[in-house]
Amino acid sequence: MNTPAFRSDIRANAGLDYIGAKRESLLLVGLMIHCAATISSYGGKGVCKPQTALDMVLAIKRIHERLGVPIDVLPSVRSTFQGLVRQYVEKNGPDAIMPKRKEPLSNAIIAKILELPNGRAMNRKVLNWDSPFFTVFKAILCAGFSSGMRKAEMTLAAGVDFDATHLSRASVTWIIKGCPVASPTVAQLKALVTGDFCGIKPAGAKNDPFALHFGWKPIWLPVADAPANAARAIAAMLLAVAIPNSMAAAVPLFSIDSNGGAFRQSVADSTLAMLLKAAMPGEDVTKWSMHSLRIGCACALMVAGASTDQIARQCCHLRAHGAHAERLRKLGA
Repeated sequence: MNTPAFRSDIRANAGLDYIGAKRESLLLVGLMIHCAATISSYGGKGVCKPQTALDMVLAIKRIHERLGVPIDVLPSVRSTFQGLVRQYVEKNGPDAIMPKRKEPLSNAIIAKILELPNGRAMNRKVLNWDSPFFTVFKAILCAGFSSGMRKAEMTLAAGVDFDATHLSRASVTWIIKGCPVASPTVAQLKALVTGDFCGIKPAGAKNDPFALHFGWKPIWLPVADAPANAARAIAAMLLAVAIPNSMAAAVPLFSIDSNGGAFRQSVADSTLAMLLKAAMPGEDVTKWSMHSLRIGCACALMVAGASTDQIARQCCHLRAHGAHAERLRKLGA
């Protein structure tokens, strides 16, 4: 329609100019219908769900709000969206529009992963649980399941540089034999016993970017004699990838080398997928992801009898995990 992408007509955006508001509504509705007809679905089969088309409109709305020119003309968008949903369900059935959530990882599945023998080929890597790489990934796996931390809290996205808002080696502290220890010696880490604790000071997170609300509430991981014990896995990581105390605050917690190289999210995703394929042959491993550690933590708490309030406080996150937990109860996991 030969109009600029930036919708700068404030009166039209606010619905104060009748003709202008009609024009903006037409553009937004037209965009949504165009997206619904042309964007392919995830996996390339058929067209996208109506929500994907609506998300395009909502993204434009967010950008204009950020630029100080909010767009409030959305009633026609909502009614059109409902029509798109109705058409989509009539054609594909109600199951097609249901959100696809990942399944939880459990202690049993993590145990199967950790039981994989050394020497197994993993694409371009050979599995060796004593190597720095797999020692660090085991720490991520165990800490994620035990604490409910997000993937983005433990690993860095591509192109993201490490800074003070991320977990660092300085984020870890210990209680050993009842005494607080900020920088334990090699001997102390090797001699951990039941009753000792590893503490992680939360850094920036999705719901607390600057750690203002949760940064002063450490996550305490008890030491226990279990294969997937997070405190022992972190201790093993600190021993395998030693970082000088003077550099502790300057390198990621889950560093893959002594230079402070960050463990990237894409590497964590592919490593988990490889290990799941090896540990769960014949299973559709796409139903699990790194987020399954967080879901598994919430489910394990629910199975253990924790209230939804307790789970919300510990995980700072509640979704539809009740059905997952019920299945775990029946399986005895």
